[in-house]
Amino acid sequence: MENLQRALESRGLALASIPGKGRGLVTTRDFVPGDVIIFQEPYASAPNKVYTSSICDGCFTSNNLRKCSACKVAWYCGNTCQRSEWKLHQLECKALASLRDDRRKLLTSTVRLMVRLILKKQLQNEQLSCNAHTICDDELRPLGTGLYPVISMINHSCVPNSILMFEYRMGFVRATEPITKGTEILISYIETAATTATRKKDLKQYFFTCTCARCTKNLHEELEETAILEGFRCRDNQCNGFLILASDNQSFTCQKCGIFRDMQDIEKISKSVAWR
Repeated sequence: MENLQRALESRGLALASIPGKGRGLVTTRDFVPGDVIIFQEPYASAPNKVYTSSICDGCFTSNNLRKCSACKVAWYCGNTCQRSEWKLHQLECKALASLRDDRRKLLTSTVRLMVRLILKKQLQNEQLSCNAHTICDDELRPLGTGLYPVISMINHSCVPNSILMFEYRMGFVRATEPITKGTEILISYIETAATTATRKKDLKQYFFTCTCARCTKNLHEELEETAILEGFRCRDNQCNGFLILASDNQSFTCQKCGIFRDMQDIEKISKSVAWR
């Protein structure tokens, strides 16, 4: 814990108790938009099944790949990554090599990550508790899954002041707005361009209720947000309202003027926008 506190202090951060949330990271200095607040290699990671043979198990690059001659599951970009990963991979290699083809189809990134986590804990005799993060490339394609012990201490908000990004499998947290000393660092665990109802549904997997400004709006404000995010602009030129899906899920009604549109009308609008 002392090593962690010293490492955080060097980055202008501190571990703090946040009311209603538990622990979290707060700043001990100011940050400006674009600043790298913290960066970390994963404690353990595994590529997604669809990318198993197209990215390196060690660094997540996609250059000059060669597969492990024993298990034929892991791929590496060269000897450096293969050697650095061998201490862990040798423990899983025999098990992977003995799997039948039908069993290998079940090797998702989550399964491999859990196996690697157990093996690594055995090697290092450590106790670890943190959330897994999806590792994405610049185009937001999910390459794999990783465990980032320090980054996982950052709490969620639907109005975040920072963003989690990746360069291969290295995780970076960057400030997206000015952050003053003593402010909690917040990232979003989910897609923020969604309605309150959708966000609450997506957050159920994390077993907490978000109490940010967006999630505690009154009913009128929530309906306004839903209209903007999921609605269609009213076709009446004299109205500035939005057509939102009615309770029957078959029609749309403007929340301002009450004009009615059926699903076919909305589909025509969508197609006309798509062709522009």
